[in-house]
Amino acid sequence: GIINATFTCRNMGGKTFHIYKADSESKDVTVPTSFNDVPSGGKGSFSCKLDTSRLPYGYNEIAIILTTNSPLRPVISLYISGSIEK
Repeated sequence: GIINATFTCRNMGGKTFHIYKADSESKDVTVPTSFNDVPSGGKGSFSCKLDTSRLPYGYNEIAIILTTNSPLRPVISLYISGSIEK
């Protein structure tokens, strides 16, 4: 099946937070091609779609790598994890 994974963040920095791109380590995850900027003090979110039909049974963890304008963390790793049961 298809699972929606939504990630939410709050920008604690002094400047607008921008995600340049997102890459998934799995072809089973569809990531957005563009993102809304998050103003300083603001909150933002985005969703990815995971097609579980080709995943093995048991525990799975898939990384999504964000490239951002954050001076402290220009590359951020997020994870979709869970167990696939018969």
